[in-house]
Amino acid sequence: MQQINLYNQLERVVEPPLSARQQALGLGALMVVMLLVYAVLALLETSQSSAVAKLRSEQAQLARSLESLQAKKQDLENNQPLFQEIATLEAEVKFRRQLLVNIDPQDKSEAEGFAPHLQGLGRQYVKGMWFTSIHLTNGGREMALTGRAQKAELLPRYLQNLAQEKTFKGQQFSVLRISAPKDSGPLMFSVRAKEKGEI
Repeated sequence: MQQINLYNQLERVVEPPLSARQQALGLGALMVVMLLVYAVLALLETSQSSAVAKLRSEQAQLARSLESLQAKKQDLENNQPLFQEIATLEAEVKFRRQLLVNIDPQDKSEAEGFAPHLQGLGRQYVKGMWFTSIHLTNGGREMALTGRAQKAELLPRYLQNLAQEKTFKGQQFSVLRISAPKDSGPLMFSVRAKEKGEI
């Protein structure tokens, strides 16, 4: 015969599903999970905020650098003396290249330079007359002289003597200008010489 102990069965506590205790435990676990998620999200937000702040700082620095470079570019574009100096240097380089192209290595007068011409001018010294500028071109075949003289008759005498110089043989001298200054000082003159037959 089987015996059933009803007394023991009465003492056993039967907990219904979704009791208050189970709900409290569930809510506690949910709160712990939410707190962990919140902490992770806060850490991510802090990290992203730091990255955004760093990127904004870099962007501001790049903007300042760009402004500085644009200002320098504007200064360079507005620097007319620099452009003029560059243009002058380019013109000088072009002129020197043209000179190098036009120099004939077979031309002995070019190789000797202008020393014979200057020596010839110096040998024919006339007291009371001097040059203020001497221009020799085309290997000395063309010459322009400007200067001053105490008396007008000194210039023809000097040119006659100069025509006897070996260096200036075959050159034709022409007086372009003789003028008296306003302050009654020495006369000013301008003379040109070129080889006969040249225009």
